[in-house]
Amino acid sequence: MGRMLLLALTIAAGVGAFGYYRGRQESAPSEWAPKLVIRNLLRAENLLVSTRVFDRNKDGNAEYAFLTELTTASELPAARSIPKALAPVGEGIWGLEDYYYQVWISDVFGTARHEDDPGFDPDEASGDHRRFGTAIAIYAWPKQAKPGAPAYFAAEDGTVLETAGAHPYFGLPGPEPDAALVPDEATARERGELRVKPARNALGADGITWIVTAF
Repeated sequence: MGRMLLLALTIAAGVGAFGYYRGRQESAPSEWAPKLVIRNLLRAENLLVSTRVFDRNKDGNAEYAFLTELTTASELPAARSIPKALAPVGEGIWGLEDYYYQVWISDVFGTARHEDDPGFDPDEASGDHRRFGTAIAIYAWPKQAKPGAPAYFAAEDGTVLETAGAHPYFGLPGPEPDAALVPDEATARERGELRVKPARNALGADGITWIVTAF
C-alpha cells in the first residue's frame, strides 16, 4: 500500500512538473516581442540617419527610412536587428506574428506620410527641404483585441511609449500618426503633423494615456 501511494505521488508530481514546464513554454514571450521590435526599428532608423544612408531629395541632409528600405538594406548593420519575417500588408502597414507595425515620416511641411501614400513624392517636394524626413513616428499594435496587449510608439528622440490600460487599437488601420503626441492646442493644426512632442505619461492627441515603456 505504501509503495503504491509513493508511486502515485511520484507520477502526480511528474505530471505537475510537465504541466508547469509546458505552461512556461506557452506563456514565454516571443523572441520578437513588439516592444523589442519597435526599439530595434528605432535604433536602426537612428543609425541610418547618423551614417547618412538616405537622402532622397538630394539636399545633403540625412533622412529616415520606411520599412521597405529598412528590410531590403540587408547589407547595412542597422537592418540586421530587424526580423526577416516582417512582411507588408498594405497602406504602409507591416505584420509580424500578433502585431502590426507602421512607420510615418514627415514631409517638407511636417505632415506624416507612410510609404504607400500616393501623395508622398520626395522628388517633387517643395518648401523647406531641411525639414523633410527629420521626424518619425513608429507604431505597433495588436492584430486582435487581447487583454493586456498594449499599443506601442517610438519617436526619433529615443522615446518608446505604450498605452496605459484599455485602448481601441487592434486590427486595421491602426493609430493616427500623431496619436501618441502631445495635443497641440495652441495652433489649429491638422491631424497628422509630427511637429510636437511625444506624450510621456500623459494624454496623447487620441485622448489615451501613453506611458514610458520599461525594458
